[in-house]
Amino acid sequence: MWKVIAVLSISFIFSGCNLMPENLRVAEKVELLPFDEVGDMDLEPTNYQALWGGVIASTVNFEDRTLVEVIYFPLSESGRPDIDGESLGRFRVYVGDFVDPFVYRPGRTVTVLGTLGVREKGLVGRYPYDYTVLHCLELHLWNDMEQISMPPRMDQYFQTSPAFSYQ
Repeated sequence: MWKVIAVLSISFIFSGCNLMPENLRVAEKVELLPFDEVGDMDLEPTNYQALWGGVIASTVNFEDRTLVEVIYFPLSESGRPDIDGESLGRFRVYVGDFVDPFVYRPGRTVTVLGTLGVREKGLVGRYPYDYTVLHCLELHLWNDMEQISMPPRMDQYFQTSPAFSYQ
């Protein structure tokens, strides 16, 4: 009986760790194109899907859609962009609705599930850049608080959490 309780307890504890947000999960049979391989492919608009993420560079609203430019970073198992590494480039995301540029402001992290579109030429500063385009199916904005990871404090007599420390 204790083994069953222990296994259930451990399963419960770890069930909340590193889970991909529900809106970004895809069926196992869906093949997602990796960012670093798409640049070499000559793709026409298709139903190819991709799950990419990164840091927002800009957000521009048009009459019928919003363009979010994203600096790509690889995703962790939880779907969050791992911004500790180096970026492999940029991509554009077209959202078929209004997206508030204040909420989706530069520096925020996002993960996007979308279908590949036709590449677009643009500029990064004055440098010509060839953008891969995603048409958004799901857009997940990560909370700023989720980006902060602080180890708990260890003291001589007992351990406290970062939120409830003593001095």
